[in-house]
Amino acid sequence: MRAIVGLFARSPFGPLLEHTERVHQTVELLPELFAAFTAARWDEVQAVYEKISHLEHKADALNLRVVRNIIVSWLATVPFAAAFSAAIYFALRALFL
Repeated sequence: MRAIVGLFARSPFGPLLEHTERVHQTVELLPELFAAFTAARWDEVQAVYEKISHLEHKADALNLRVVRNIIVSWLATVPFAAAFSAAIYFALRALFL
């Protein structure tokens, strides 16, 4: 029963929504970047690039947190030996079939 509760205890949807918002904020800066680029305003291009880079870094950190939560929540419910033997089984089956 505890394993089932553990699956739903850490929902990835909150961090996933936050990741989507960061990506959206990043994409919203692209018109500003392109406008500065086409007008050859290089200082502005650099400033917008730094904003985009900062937001992408935050989005990547959130994405990593989402992936880790999913992996931990799913693998924590399966004993390591069972997961490992299943992985070996499917790998060998793929090789010989």
